[in-house]
Order: sequence, then structure tokens, then C-alpha cells
Amino acid sequence: MENIYIPKRSPYDPDENGHFGKFGGRFVPETLMPILEDLDEAYSRVRFDRDFWSEVDYYYKHYVGRPSALYFAENLSRELNAKIYLKERGFKPYRSSQDKPYSSPSNFS
Repeated sequence: MENIYIPKRSPYDPDENGHFGKFGGRFVPETLMPILEDLDEAYSRVRFDRDFWSEVDYYYKHYVGRPSALYFAENLSRELNAKIYLKERGFKPYRSSQDKPYSSPSNFS
């Protein structure tokens, strides 16, 4: 059996009105309410779904934090008469400096 994370019900979950005890609610512009309700409904469908969390687990294991390949910079190496390798940092959502397109030279270190 796989050892994957699946959330469990909690006494701290909000009630059906979105309140956490006497606190809570949704304090957002009314135009966002339909979108937030759709998001809440979608999350409610998958929150305890083993297949969904297995898929999330797969992506964490195979894509998030994986080592990235080195790229031999042939032209730059020839120009500087050295062996130069670049490593693509890629995109990780928790690093705001990496929210540039993959083609940006600043994504290499």
C-alpha cells in the first residue's frame, strides 16, 4: 500500500457557511463568490479522494524538486575557451524570482 498524504476531517474545518466557530466567512468582492464556490465544490470532491492524492503524490515525486539536467553551452564555451555548463532552474511556485518564462536567460544559474 502506498504511503501518500490524504487529508483527514478536522474539528477546525469550517462549517457549511465557511465559519470557523464564531469566526470566518468570506470577505471578498461579490463578483468573486461564484468562482470561490466553484473552487470550494471542486476541492470538496477531491479532498478525501485517494486517486486524486495518488496523482498529486506522483507529481511531487517526479517533478517538484527534481534535479535538473546540465546543459553544455557549446557556443559560450567556444567563445570563452572553457567548458561551461548551465543548469535550468525551471519553475517552482514558491520562488517568486522564477516566475519568468523558461526562455529567460535569468532562469539559468
